[in-house]
Amino acid sequence: MKAALGVKIFAPGLDKAIAGARLFVAEDEDEESYFKDICMDDLSTLERFTVGAKGKGVYVQASTLGALEALLTFLQSNKVPVFDFGVGPVFSKTIRSHVLMTERAPEYACVLAFDVPIDPDAKALAAKEGLKIFTGKL
Repeated sequence: MKAALGVKIFAPGLDKAIAGARLFVAEDEDEESYFKDICMDDLSTLERFTVGAKGKGVYVQASTLGALEALLTFLQSNKVPVFDFGVGPVFSKTIRSHVLMTERAPEYACVLAFDVPIDPDAKALAAKEGLKIFTGKL
């Protein structure tokens, strides 16, 4: 069994942090500005993906921004519509935000979860609501 390592970070303003984003430690204001620019570049790569344009599509969840971008690029090249996406574990909130797809477009009523844990409550809710969760690992 492979052991997972993790780090817990406690700091002000973490509610604005994005799970899976890179972590930088700035020594001064110049470095802080430089690292902010790098982070914005990471996020701007996702802006080119159109989501929810026609009100239907799959939900995509990945472990990192890079994995998310790769998966979105793959889906876009295969003309698979994406309703929304996120980074980090799949929780019940994710399922509730996408359950409307079971009525709107049942063929897209699924969550594509790449290298992320699925919360047991989310798994149970998805089964109850008829939303499929497809998982993949690195």
